[in-house]
Amino acid sequence: MTTSSDGGLIKLNSKFIAFSAKNPGGQVTILTQDKKGKIPTDLPCIRGHHGPVLDLDFMPFNENILATCSEDTTVQLWKLPGDKL
Repeated sequence: MTTSSDGGLIKLNSKFIAFSAKNPGGQVTILTQDKKGKIPTDLPCIRGHHGPVLDLDFMPFNENILATCSEDTTVQLWKLPGDKL
């Protein structure tokens, strides 16, 4: 089964870039804006959903808070650490 999304599966703010890969584990990859060049294969990820992530966005008043929603009908808030991951 595949799922399509009307939401943006990549979001960024002045500190972070967050994106969701199409996978069943609900994984979201987080990068800091200061990373330049080729993206490494061992990217930092957050996992917490049992289904694919359908949408994600950063809180407009706190750039260290990320909200995600999933096909598993859950919404999660993530507090990202400082400026470095």
